[in-house]
Amino acid sequence: CPWYISSGWALDLFLGRARRVHHDVDVIIAHQDQLVLQAYMTAREWKFVTPFEKRLEPWPRHMRIEFPRHQVHAHRGDEFIDFLLTDITNGVWRYRREPSIVQTIERSMLTTQDGIPFLAPELVLLFKSKNTSGQARDKDQRDFVEVNAHLEPARRAWLRWALLATNPTHPWIEQL
Repeated sequence: CPWYISSGWALDLFLGRARRVHHDVDVIIAHQDQLVLQAYMTAREWKFVTPFEKRLEPWPRHMRIEFPRHQVHAHRGDEFIDFLLTDITNGVWRYRREPSIVQTIERSMLTTQDGIPFLAPELVLLFKSKNTSGQARDKDQRDFVEVNAHLEPARRAWLRWALLATNPTHPWIEQL
């Protein structure tokens, strides 16, 4: 099934260089492909847990994860991949936190020259604009500053529109 690198690594792929240390790899897949992912990874000895209410629970084989859950952690020895289940249907990506925010799959997903698929930077920044961890995340502000300088006008305009729709007082709006 299609997959795409997300979060900080996606921004580094967009910029063409690693800018900082990353502590994990985030990969998005379409929500409807989750059982394909589970079967593929389980056959390669990966184990799964899913975060729920501040704890990790096993993800039983052949059981679908439904929203609001949207994340599964894959572990194999010291290896770790964070899979984010994303609403991608009929060629449209939909923002999990505000379903009225959409983008075509052609604009949502990019590919490096080496063929690595990744989430478009404006979508990554939209997620980073609303930190929900309750912790200070200076890295998100640094990511915005570094990536904003390289966004083409259409991507910058889309991010500004999405921020106005989701958080009209966000400080990034003026910089876009």
